[in-house]
Amino acid sequence: MALQCEKQNLPAERWPKFLREMPTLLCGLDLYMTAFSDLSTCRAMGLSPGPIPYTSILEYCRFHGFDHETSLRMTIHLTAMDHSYLKHKSPKKE
Repeated sequence: MALQCEKQNLPAERWPKFLREMPTLLCGLDLYMTAFSDLSTCRAMGLSPGPIPYTSILEYCRFHGFDHETSLRMTIHLTAMDHSYLKHKSPKKE
């Protein structure tokens, strides 16, 4: 969508709010965002979302042919991202 805004030469102040506030990722970090998005479909849903299963992360790494080091980093980063996501989504205690 950002590319469409750029192609139409829309000034940044006319872009949707979520695009204006979107963080810029350092080179290579899109790998983790894509994996997080893909694996979010694996979480159990009930009254609130459950964590992404560890086994799903490992299977994702195997499917994409990641080596041991990349798989380890993927597991560490996705677990941390998931923890933050679940903390944000959890019901607020009054």
